[in-house]
Amino acid sequence: MSSEPQGADGARLVSLANEEAVKEILATTVLDLWKVVNNLTRLRPSKRDRYRVADAIGGIVVRVPKSRRVVRSTSSGARS
Repeated sequence: MSSEPQGADGARLVSLANEEAVKEILATTVLDLWKVVNNLTRLRPSKRDRYRVADAIGGIVVRVPKSRRVVRSTSSGARS
């Protein structure tokens, strides 16, 4: 048996007082995370949904699928 404490996955536990080992773990973890992100950004949907802007009022943009018909009210509160 090893005298070093181990985590649930069998990996050796590292004390935060061991700064060099902590830096190494953080660096490899961040680089591995970037690899995961890069791999996930390669994924593309087989079919993209197409949207159009139906209205933009007060900074709110309503996106409606192209398959839906949009009826726009053109009435105005101002009269000439």
